[in-house]
Amino acid sequence: MSISPSLLLQVNVNAETPLHVAAKYGHSDMVEVLIKSTTKAQHEELESGIEAAKRMLRMTNNEGNTALHEAVRYEHWDDVKILTREDPDFSYSSNKHGETPLYIAAAFTAENSLEIVVEILETCTSPAYEGPDQMTALHAAAANNHGLARNPKTGGGSWTISIWSCARK
Repeated sequence: MSISPSLLLQVNVNAETPLHVAAKYGHSDMVEVLIKSTTKAQHEELESGIEAAKRMLRMTNNEGNTALHEAVRYEHWDDVKILTREDPDFSYSSNKHGETPLYIAAAFTAENSLEIVVEILETCTSPAYEGPDQMTALHAAAANNHGLARNPKTGGGSWTISIWSCARK
């Protein structure tokens, strides 16, 4: 599939790219196709030197959300995994509500939200921990008490220490 780089970066009325929309609705196959199509085009922004794929991953909509914010908010774990692994060095900033992807995941009480927190912590080299009202992802996780005492990969252990040690960096 060959898609013009300009179409991949085109935004709708909400400033959402096709990647935002695919991540929001959990279409992980489309998320992969969009990223690969951008990479394949080998198009670079001359002003910033950032390749088109990373530019697309880092673009924000009218709410200040990246595609990762959207995937986390709508709990699309496969999309989170794809997006974090594609650009692990990017530190995702807060949206207009003061929420980072890590904060959003920590604030949820859903079953797989802890897995999303762990994916972000283990994959991203410098995840942003900030949340609204000077809270951090650790505040949100502590407030929700949604299984922080268990390791979702093994069923035992504690991720609280991992989150705490990361929050202190």
